[in-house]
Amino acid sequence: MGLPANQAKASVLLGLGQMMAWATCFYTLGVLAVPMAQGFGLPPNWVYAMFSVGLLCSGLVSPLAGRLLHRHGGRKLLMTSNLLFAGAQLVLATAHHPAQLAAGWVLLCMAMPLGVYEAAFATLVGLYGTNTRPAITVVTVVGGLGSTVAWPLTAALEQAYGWRWACVFWAAVQVLLALKVHHSVPQDTPSADRPAAEARPWTPNDRRNLLLLSLCFVCIAFTFSAMATQLPRMLELMGMTAFAAVGVASLFGVAQLSARLSDFTVLKRLPPVPMARFSHSLLVCAPLILLFGGVALAPVFTITHGVGIGLLTISKGVLPLVLFGPQAYAAMASKAEAWARYTAALSPYLFGLAVDSLGVNAMWLYWGMALLGLAACLNINAPQPHPAD
Repeated sequence: MGLPANQAKASVLLGLGQMMAWATCFYTLGVLAVPMAQGFGLPPNWVYAMFSVGLLCSGLVSPLAGRLLHRHGGRKLLMTSNLLFAGAQLVLATAHHPAQLAAGWVLLCMAMPLGVYEAAFATLVGLYGTNTRPAITVVTVVGGLGSTVAWPLTAALEQAYGWRWACVFWAAVQVLLALKVHHSVPQDTPSADRPAAEARPWTPNDRRNLLLLSLCFVCIAFTFSAMATQLPRMLELMGMTAFAAVGVASLFGVAQLSARLSDFTVLKRLPPVPMARFSHSLLVCAPLILLFGGVALAPVFTITHGVGIGLLTISKGVLPLVLFGPQAYAAMASKAEAWARYTAALSPYLFGLAVDSLGVNAMWLYWGMALLGLAACLNINAPQPHPAD
């Protein structure tokens, strides 16, 4: 990897934290939504709607999270998120009324801006400055296993003990494992404490890039959230058994891992903006594979989708640093992500409705958003390198 030992250790620890965070806060929905709904006599889309409301609230929290990251650094917020994730899962586990179930999903989602990739990336920037692309890649490599771990494990727990004990399990993971992992990460330097010389003047090109980057993030959020919550269900509707659908969907995590490992080898010399354009192109191609190849090519679709999302996760960590510099990193990354959180809030529910009415043809909605993201990415202008970089 070419990373110093201390940087490699911090990156692996943060990656493990991300794996557990995504498994706890996002990937459980795809497995537990239906049994939760059945337990309360509700349609499954009601549970997806609860999650969507939670993500809308998460979007409201995101600017505050950016300011907290700027002032206090990422490590403290990551540890706080572990406690919030655990508390939210316990609210879900003990829910005896749909309102309490909704409250649990809202609390879980509101903790996400404090505990997912943005906070981990800000921690790395606070520790190591501009030379963080390899470290960010390590975090995404390890964190990308979240779906591969969460979907089969959560499904097994739900089958054996019920969805409530599955929630208790993930609460315990956050308190007993994730909190200890983040406590072992060195304390980072908040952006507010870094020398003002690292800042650069705000230009019209920066404003344009922020708008385009926000649009890219919106399109990534839509495609990722739609598939993360609906892929197993869509594959079942196409004729797969529940077991086979979870197995094929779990290839997503393996594909993400493989793509991110390629950033150490064949893609390591590809600049961030061209890599983002290549990754968006993969998302444009992915739904066409499923639309024209059918269920037989579902594994190929999942792998192509996973590779594109895997590389774009690296891009989401690196592009704000390249475009805006380290001093403004936390604030600009949170601004670029704000609208994406609203999109992520709506896409599971809206895409679920599209799947209900259109079946596999709902993938045309995925394709349109991927094409829009590629168009935005093609129009980003990377600034010329400057001494602070």
